[in-house]
Amino acid sequence: MSRDWEIEGNRLFLVCPSEFIEPQIRKRFKGNSYFYTSVGMFFNWDKTTQGDIIRVLQRRNISEIHFVGTIDNPYYNGFLHNSILPLLQSEKNNSVPSNTNLKSKTTRSLSAKGKTQFLLANHLARQIIRLKESTYLGAYISKEVIRMSAHMYDSTQDNFLNAYEVNLQPILLQGICTN
Repeated sequence: MSRDWEIEGNRLFLVCPSEFIEPQIRKRFKGNSYFYTSVGMFFNWDKTTQGDIIRVLQRRNISEIHFVGTIDNPYYNGFLHNSILPLLQSEKNNSVPSNTNLKSKTTRSLSAKGKTQFLLANHLARQIIRLKESTYLGAYISKEVIRMSAHMYDSTQDNFLNAYEVNLQPILLQGICTN
């Protein structure tokens, strides 16, 4: 069975410009890589931006969109840990497990790196939902069946983690976490 990164194709990567992750992405994923950046991966999906991205998707024949964040980005270690952003799933989309009730249990039992992974995975999941719910771009992605996913890069291990799998960890840990 082949992995995502082993299949050649044209991909759009949505990244934070402060991460300098482009070389690691190109090393890991085969095919052509295109990048769109926003600080902290808080993208503004206004009408003009959506139209510009749709044109890039068409012109470059993009088949996949990936959000990629780095675990050791100081932005995430500072902002996400101190943020009041709730870990809630979108009411319109139930594809992301709800971790709201598990937050206090899991964050007490995780290391600082584990907390960052958990918070970043949730942030990336919210960004995918926001993109899917965007008026024009979301409809285009759905119509063209463009695959979306999120990954986290761990520079200490030179490894990419699937954000969806990290999001499932609180569910798996629920039985062993204590109050």
